[in-house]
Amino acid sequence: MFRLPFLALLVELASSSPLSRQACDCWQTKEDGLLFTDYNIFDFSSLAQYVYAEPNVLDDYEANRVAPVTSEYFESTDWTSFFKLQTWDFPDKPIRMINSQNNVYLQKDAEASTYLTLRTHRSQDFQSAAEFDTNDQTFTAASMRIRAKVQGDAGACAGFFVYKQGDDGTQHESDIEILTYNPTTTVHYTTHPEQETHQEEGRYTIEATLPFSVQWTNWQDYRMDWTQAQTTYYVDGAENGRLAHLESQVPSNLIFNMWSWGNEEWEKTMAVGGTAYLNLKQIELAYNTSSGGSASCTNICTLN
Repeated sequence: MFRLPFLALLVELASSSPLSRQACDCWQTKEDGLLFTDYNIFDFSSLAQYVYAEPNVLDDYEANRVAPVTSEYFESTDWTSFFKLQTWDFPDKPIRMINSQNNVYLQKDAEASTYLTLRTHRSQDFQSAAEFDTNDQTFTAASMRIRAKVQGDAGACAGFFVYKQGDDGTQHESDIEILTYNPTTTVHYTTHPEQETHQEEGRYTIEATLPFSVQWTNWQDYRMDWTQAQTTYYVDGAENGRLAHLESQVPSNLIFNMWSWGNEEWEKTMAVGGTAYLNLKQIELAYNTSSGGSASCTNICTLN
């Protein structure tokens, strides 16, 4: 992340306009003037040709591990050039958990618009979950903008993360998390490792109330601006939290997931047969990486 004086052309960027995107070589936030040299948008609302019946849950652990993708969309370059579905597991948790491609799929809504779903389901002796990560692990700053809703049974966590585990095992992370046992107006913002190493200060995690009396069971626009100095959180355009960083931020990747492993201090334990869903309509990303983006900022687009 860096800032640039207004020496270049400023263009108002409409998220849905690919033509506007082509006119930009840098992207800037309205509120703080944060400048980013790369941009991508993933619109899941018009993918009807990739939608099939909702896949049945798999109650066999190994079947989840080897399950194929649920749609050819997840084998397209539009997807694989940026994201990767995850199949790793936590076999030693209170409720062993496995990520499955079977839990990531596209759906239609009543208006024939489409959206991406991440599902987590509690079987008798394990939890199947869903996650996808960016291929690039060198993000140094990002403005993540996600149109999402969360539904389903108590005992799950929906998460949007900037994450990297260091060689010494330290977990560097900034996140938005929604816990399905919480009131539908509550959302959590946290930075790590500050929360662990300075927990007594109470300055590195926020249990926030969503603005405008909205609920996470309906479509909302979540935003996380992650920089070296701080992470700022927005919901539906309103600032909803800000956490300063004490630790140096490291090049990281971006993670989107829906999970549970029976942590009674966090997401709790889902009842057998329970299911919860994270629905995604759109992901918009403006970012910098250590591998670099635009060499110059001739045309700067302002992010809405």
